[in-house]
Amino acid sequence: MGGSEDTPLLNVTNVTDAIHVRRRFLRTSALTIAAAQFGIFGSVQANQRGAREVAAIANAPEWLNSPRLSAASLAGKVVLVDFWTYTCINWLRTLPYVRAWAQKYQGLVVIGVHTPEFPFEHNVDNVRRAVQQMRIEYPIVIDNDYAVWRAFNNQYWPALYLVDGRGHVRQHQFGEGEYDASERAIANIPASRWASPLNPRSVAESVVASFTCCSRRELSSNSRFSR
Repeated sequence: MGGSEDTPLLNVTNVTDAIHVRRRFLRTSALTIAAAQFGIFGSVQANQRGAREVAAIANAPEWLNSPRLSAASLAGKVVLVDFWTYTCINWLRTLPYVRAWAQKYQGLVVIGVHTPEFPFEHNVDNVRRAVQQMRIEYPIVIDNDYAVWRAFNNQYWPALYLVDGRGHVRQHQFGEGEYDASERAIANIPASRWASPLNPRSVAESVVASFTCCSRRELSSNSRFSR
């Protein structure tokens, strides 16, 4: 399946059934394997991959919403890495939470890594339009060559990796859900010092209660994809 650069954006409801069927099959298989190995949301011990992972992000040639963040600028920072692709409905449902964490935890560096699954998703203009339409303000890495994906040994859309100040992956989440657990991991990461007072109400509670970050209407009408 391919697409031209001037293909108009389509509403999520018009994305072909073939894309969703394929994604459901691949995601179910991958998450089943992941759950058998270490659970859907698991702790990852500090390891020597940390420097490689951070370096892969820093070396990405194209960024949206931010100048390139160097390895030196990320050193000592807590980083939440969000692997996504803009036609993935499962990722779209996680967006309100990721965006809210970026706003709530001042000092947390949220980086979206857009790694395409389909040929039309390599088009950076399409990604840029999706970022604007969905009001994503945190930095986005364009990972068309899968360099960051491979550095993290990732296999899933969406996938979250919480990286501590030493560059070690401390927690991960594959797929939707476990939002409270993800937020606890962010709030409790060792040596983290958040710049603003924390709202005792969790992001998951706030999103479910009022959809202040991303309304139901936004999810259905502002999420437009191309193919």
